[in-house]
Amino acid sequence: MPNQRNIDYLKRIKERIKEGKGFYFTDFTGLNVAAMTDLRRRLREEDIDYMVVKNRLLKLALKEIGLNLAPIEELLRGPIGLAVGLSDGYGPARILSKLEDDFPSFRIKGALIEGEVFVQDRLKTLCSLPTRKESEGRLVGVLANPIIKLGFILNQLLGGLVVVLNEVKKRRSDDTQEKVVS
Repeated sequence: MPNQRNIDYLKRIKERIKEGKGFYFTDFTGLNVAAMTDLRRRLREEDIDYMVVKNRLLKLALKEIGLNLAPIEELLRGPIGLAVGLSDGYGPARILSKLEDDFPSFRIKGALIEGEVFVQDRLKTLCSLPTRKESEGRLVGVLANPIIKLGFILNQLLGGLVVVLNEVKKRRSDDTQEKVVS
């Protein structure tokens, strides 16, 4: 008979999974309380929810939502920390990869994003991709560059036109002064 605490926790896990765009299964073995607190804080800043889950409850939540467990069965062994990307499914990979460097005992087991499983080489490739914010910044730069160049060219043309008009004005005033003197 399930206890109320597990029922509430199962409900919370299902809510997070429904809200999430990408799920990262991690091994947190060896992290002390201070490191775990720092890890959670840094993930929260990037809109990533992190929770330590019981394997049995996570499997039950995934089944109730209707996800096929067969492709991720290997990821659901041992202690599991579940990182849920709330705003972006792919962005957390790079952030979690950086955290692997900062916390040597922390590692990413794999990921489930849009029904696709990422492990080993595919996971490393995913971790090397820029985050959504970085990609958007690059795109804005690429799109803005021609506009900036066009503005520079138009400014140069207008500057040249002003010089020509000033020269015409100067010559006309010189011609007018010569006629007055003669």
